[in-house]
Amino acid sequence: MTTSPRVRRIKVKGLFGIFDHEIPLNMAERITILHGPNGYGKTKILEMVDALLDGPLDELTSVPFESFAVEFEAGGILEVVHTCHSDGLYEGLTDLAGLVVTYQRSPAMKPEVMEGADLLPKLPFGDLDDLRAKASRQVHEWIGERCGETRTLSIVTQRLLQEHRPSRFEQQIVPAVLGHSDAVVQLIQVKLAAYAAHAQVLDSTFLDRLFQPQQVLSVGEAEVRLQHLEEKRARLIRLGVLEPEREAPRKLPPLEESKRDVLTVYLDHTESKLEVLEDLARRIDLLTAAINRRFAYKRMSISREDGFVFHSLFDGSIIPLESLSSGEQHELVLLSTLLFHVSPGVLVLIDEPEISLHLAWQSEFLDDLLEMVKLGGFDVLVATHSPAIINDRWDLTVELKGPELPAKAAE
Repeated sequence: MTTSPRVRRIKVKGLFGIFDHEIPLNMAERITILHGPNGYGKTKILEMVDALLDGPLDELTSVPFESFAVEFEAGGILEVVHTCHSDGLYEGLTDLAGLVVTYQRSPAMKPEVMEGADLLPKLPFGDLDDLRAKASRQVHEWIGERCGETRTLSIVTQRLLQEHRPSRFEQQIVPAVLGHSDAVVQLIQVKLAAYAAHAQVLDSTFLDRLFQPQQVLSVGEAEVRLQHLEEKRARLIRLGVLEPEREAPRKLPPLEESKRDVLTVYLDHTESKLEVLEDLARRIDLLTAAINRRFAYKRMSISREDGFVFHSLFDGSIIPLESLSSGEQHELVLLSTLLFHVSPGVLVLIDEPEISLHLAWQSEFLDDLLEMVKLGGFDVLVATHSPAIINDRWDLTVELKGPELPAKAAE
């Protein structure tokens, strides 16, 4: 798997014609929190990072700025400069021609340059939107060849609805919680298929491993490992990953000294199988624990067939996902996105995670996020107005400040 280069610093000059910001990212704990007054560019910086690293690049053309740069952990600097360029060629594309992208691998090396204006004569005539998309893709291919695969995931403030395409010719807007629930069902099926495939390989080599020289466990060691296996199996059933009927916990039989060789191979075999499901189990466990700490009068579980399931603690009835409050849906979508839809190495951009959340929920968010980052191996850049989101971790924050006003303008 290609490792995405980590961003360690972001710089913007002349944002909105006013602000110069420098944002060092927290490389150790992988979470950086932007805060500052409205209008200082927190959301816009997230959008610019997303556009530069993952596209479409032409979204930068509508932002007033002089230069915008990201510095990578390995030392390279990717920068885009907004120039004033207009030659009348390809009406509607000259704004893209005003961008100049450079990549400098090290201070000792000369920067490589890609000018948007150089793209335009090479593009075939066609639909304006198609031309802009092609130009943006060409720039990102150029960036990828130099920086590596730069990947971001943007979690915007409007996260309760998502586009759904049941067919090529249909488009629907559906509650995002439904899409996330379906995605978990699909993920469980993928993991169970990998579990079955791994089990088949182990089964086919069982006899070979049985007759190979091995360190045979004592009866006491075998009993401990068997007990751990049954506990792990019971946990996977409780979390909705394994079927209770097929994987019910077993009562341990008396262990015979003469069967220790077979038992040793069996334990290795079964532990290896269940390990395939362990990462998914940790994620489901973290999600359900976080949600059940927060949501009042209801209990969440995961079903292999139905995804997210909520039961009333009053009468046990099933609560439809669409009936959850907006705050509950925001929390569920945000946490499930971070747990199930972020690959290692991605830079996650979260705008205002506090939306629709009670103060108590806001204060718990950062602790859960730290656990998810540790589990998933990704970086996060958060923009917030909420001291409760920051809680007591001001060491993770970067404050956006503005310049001093001229004396006459301040009067």
